[in-house]
Parts: sequence; C-alpha cells; structure tokens
Amino acid sequence: MIEVALGTLGATCLIIFGLSQWQSAQAQTKAKAQLEAAWTIKSPDQNLWSNKRVAVYEQQIADAPVSEAIGLVSIERLGINVAVFDGTSEKVLNIGAGRIPGTARFGRDGNLAIAAHRDGFFRGLKDIRVGDAISVKHGDGNDQFVVTNTWIVEPDDVSVLEPTDERSITLVTCYPFYFVGNAPQRFIVRGVASDDKSIIKKGERSEL
Repeated sequence: MIEVALGTLGATCLIIFGLSQWQSAQAQTKAKAQLEAAWTIKSPDQNLWSNKRVAVYEQQIADAPVSEAIGLVSIERLGINVAVFDGTSEKVLNIGAGRIPGTARFGRDGNLAIAAHRDGFFRGLKDIRVGDAISVKHGDGNDQFVVTNTWIVEPDDVSVLEPTDERSITLVTCYPFYFVGNAPQRFIVRGVASDDKSIIKKGERSEL
C-alpha cells in the first residue's frame, strides 16, 4: 500500500510539474506574440529622421528577426514608439533601440538603460519634458515611468548608467540632435516608476 501511495504521489507531482511548465510556456508564447504583433503593426514615424537614418533602416529592417525584440518603449506625447533589442550593436541601433548591457532587465528593479540614434527613433527626445510618461511593454507586463530630469554629459560619463534603488529608466542618445558628423555629447533622460514615491525634480535641464 505504501508503494502504491508513493507511486500515486510521484505521478501527481509529475502532472503538477508538467502543468506548471505548460502554463509557463503558454504565458511566454502569448507575451512573445503580443510583442511581435505590436512591433509588426506599428510603422515608425520617420518625419523627424535624417535621410541617412531612413535609408539604413529600410535597408536592414527586412532582415531583422522580430522574435529578438525584448520590449517596446513608447512616449505618446512625442510620437516615440520603438522596439527594444538586447545590446547596442550598430545593427540593433539601425532597426530600433538597444538595452545597454550591464543595466537592469525589463520588469526588474534598478536602472534600465536604453540607447537609440539621435537622428532616428530618439530624435523626438529633443522635446522631452519633466513629467512626460514613458510606457515600457515587455514579456512580464507593462511598466509606467515619469520623466524626472534630463542631462547633457560627455561620452565618457557613465555615472548615468549606475544602478538605482528604485525601478528607473534611462534613455541615452547623442547630442546635439542636429549635428553634422559624430555628435560630441550625450543627452540623458531619467524616469522613475510612476508608483514610486520619490519627489519629481522640477528644475531645468542640466547644461554643461
């Protein structure tokens, strides 16, 4: 009887484990499908883009595997809506935005840093304001952030990528936005989770 009971218990555990694995796989499949659908149905607004950026995007987007997208960043007021991929290779930045390695993952506490080109997807950041809403969709849900401050820094100033105690987002692009050649500085946008109790800074942009 003990052997039968143990066998039944073992079979039950296997069934429960299998069911949980199946449910997890279904959830991931659904989340992935939602991300892919959002990516494929939204054409980027290229009105502010440089001609070079439009040409490079059109050339490479056909070969971009949609399934590699790990999230979507939207700033509705500015018309920014961009798929985010892992890493910041030139190919990634030619077709979307990239999560900067070493920073927080989507849906986790800490400082999630995302980079994109100033003459492409992040051109609209030139008009960002304190208090603007940033929406971040990912496989585990949808996070909302509020812009608290902006900076202009030198390229070697990586302090803006340091971990934070609260859930935050840092957007990085080159600066000035309209500059012939390689832009010499970096424009930084910091946002905190909208449910965070931190006081939103009301100051002006920090200029060098």
